[in-house]
Amino acid sequence: MGKRKSALDQFIEALFELTGYFWQVGAVVTVILSFLTYKSAVWAFEANTLANTDSQVTAALLNNIGWVYYLFPLTFLIFTILFGAKSISVYLRNNRI
Repeated sequence: MGKRKSALDQFIEALFELTGYFWQVGAVVTVILSFLTYKSAVWAFEANTLANTDSQVTAALLNNIGWVYYLFPLTFLIFTILFGAKSISVYLRNNRI
């Protein structure tokens, strides 16, 4: 039997498929993901800075795993690049540039 996909996986797949037909959908998704990338990067920088100033125990622990904060912005950035590239390719294909 096949694995069932989560609702989020299905939603992202549907958006990516729609982007293949309408580059405008991909452009809107790219702008939204760019904003989420920015906000999550700001959060990661602030969270990492605050974690390093709380206490010595917390600082010692998070100095070793502080990079985990940056996984959220990195994930959003990867999706932003994927949707942006797909939008540009569909736009170029539709306009025969």
